[in-house]
Amino acid sequence: MICNKFYLYLNGEMDEKSFLIHRENCPECFRAFKEDKALMDQAASLNKKLEIPDLWPEIQHELILSPDRKDRRRFSPQVFAWSAAAALLIVISIWTLILPQPEPPAARILSVQALEQVREAEENYISAIEALEDMA
Repeated sequence: MICNKFYLYLNGEMDEKSFLIHRENCPECFRAFKEDKALMDQAASLNKKLEIPDLWPEIQHELILSPDRKDRRRFSPQVFAWSAAAALLIVISIWTLILPQPEPPAARILSVQALEQVREAEENYISAIEALEDMA
């Protein structure tokens, strides 16, 4: 049989006094409580500060003397150039999508009447040229 009263106690759904009374009669909750207490004690003992007096100077010395120190740069000029180009491309793409597109002109450049006048003038021009050719 699985008892869930220990979990109710941990979640604050059961008060401590009621749980302590229940724990004395439930071997499962007693075992779970005992294991939890042992685990918490071990965790508390691990929380002690580790003191090594010369640790940071040793790390710094190793970093300075490291042969591949120059290869650890985060951004090389080539990576920076490609990143800048990609960022510029993204900005231009977003800019073209966000900018309002120019609306097409509401009216045609030439109205129907003006178009008829142009056609009539063209026909008159052709007729005049043909008449000049006949005279020549």
